[in-house]
Amino acid sequence: MDNLSYNYKAGTNQLSHVADAVAAGNYPADLDSQQPNNYSYDKIGNLLSDASEGITNIDWNVYGKIKTIAKPTGNINYTYDPAGNRQSKTLNTGSTYYVRDAQGNTLATYEDGTWAEQYLYGSSRIGMWKPTIDMNLATPTAGSDKWKQAGLKQYELTNHLGNVLTTISDKRKGIDTNADGIVDYYTADVTTAQDYYPGGMPQPGRGYVQNSAKMRFGFNGMENDNEVAGRGNHLSFGDYGYSPRIVRRWNLDPMGYQEPGLTPYQFGFNNPINFADPDGRWPELPTWGSIKKSYNVAKTSIARNYNTAVAVSKGAYNATARAISQSAVVTQKWTAKNKGSLLSVAKSIQETGDKAATIGAVAAIAGAPVAGVGAAPGASLAAVGAIVSGIGAGMEVAVELIGGSSKNAVITLGNEAGYKALSKLGDAAIDAAVPGNLPDMSSELKEGMKQAAGLLNDGVKDKTNKVIDNYRDKAKDK
Repeated sequence: MDNLSYNYKAGTNQLSHVADAVAAGNYPADLDSQQPNNYSYDKIGNLLSDASEGITNIDWNVYGKIKTIAKPTGNINYTYDPAGNRQSKTLNTGSTYYVRDAQGNTLATYEDGTWAEQYLYGSSRIGMWKPTIDMNLATPTAGSDKWKQAGLKQYELTNHLGNVLTTISDKRKGIDTNADGIVDYYTADVTTAQDYYPGGMPQPGRGYVQNSAKMRFGFNGMENDNEVAGRGNHLSFGDYGYSPRIVRRWNLDPMGYQEPGLTPYQFGFNNPINFADPDGRWPELPTWGSIKKSYNVAKTSIARNYNTAVAVSKGAYNATARAISQSAVVTQKWTAKNKGSLLSVAKSIQETGDKAATIGAVAAIAGAPVAGVGAAPGASLAAVGAIVSGIGAGMEVAVELIGGSSKNAVITLGNEAGYKALSKLGDAAIDAAVPGNLPDMSSELKEGMKQAAGLLNDGVKDKTNKVIDNYRDKAKDK
């Protein structure tokens, strides 16, 4: 849909214009090519204008927040409380006023005297109630009467970044599958839904709105200022302004000096899949406690599934050990006779690795809320699991090639090589998944991961060596 090239003003990191290799008009919601000098800035780097969006001037206050956005359709004005939280937004169509608690959380919004929205909280915002009560005409019981009405509450379903993906009402929809007048089951009443590109732009064709319902919040749980650049194309983010289609903020990041390798107009370390930046000061980093919790969950799951895999394959191991010990003389005949058992051993090892890889992948997904780093335990374990699976696959090939006196050598050499590969590549996978530039995190996390990898390594080696040792003992007796 977009194939963008960013063009900068000479000698600066200020964007001049964006060129799109995709022809204009192919998609109604994308960003088309802009004319040179589409963007202009003041002397301290704040965005002043955006010609393609019809923004002729942006007035900033001394705290780096937007006061006024001038457009041909009318100005948009903002006011703030002493803590810097948005207090009001005024357009030529009316005003919105924000009521907040002492921490700055929005409790309610009023639109021109109408009690429009009351926000619902658990540990964070979970939705809103829309009473739509004209406070000039309200009766003493107006609020309680509205509260009892079904369908006025919307609950947010979000992902690890806080993106509001779906909202559902407090109603349930009865489904009558055979038109007999009896409800067979109920489904949720979905009021809005939206998927996003990594930078936060809404995906065309991947949204749903029920009967003109609207949701104030979207990407990263931030407020959509749709009147600035269209639906979902501008977000408040602490009122520093953010354009999700080009993944850039409107002014300099006040903490940008701490990351000199990145442009001060970047968002989320240029990694919006893993990092959020809710107040515009610094992308959210994971806590060591959250990383450790994700690791422990992954470790427990892997240990449990590994033990299950061993229990399932125990019969195959024992049957193979007995089969190997029965004969060590007629090698070709023995191989043909016990080929199925040997392949069962290899398959068991391979399945053990596959289970670890699967659990590791799930752990990586579960760890994703930990801003990227939390996913590292699952990612590295998935890699180690894949290596274990590879050993099993290699044994299968070896069994197919066994013949004559080479039988013992092929199994032994193949597995010893596999063990070394497991240890070496497993450590490499962990080192790659947990980079060393995170102070006070990497060493403990890596050590824990290597212990988990050792669980797989030692288990596979122990079970396989028992089979080989049994064969060697019988061979000596012969």
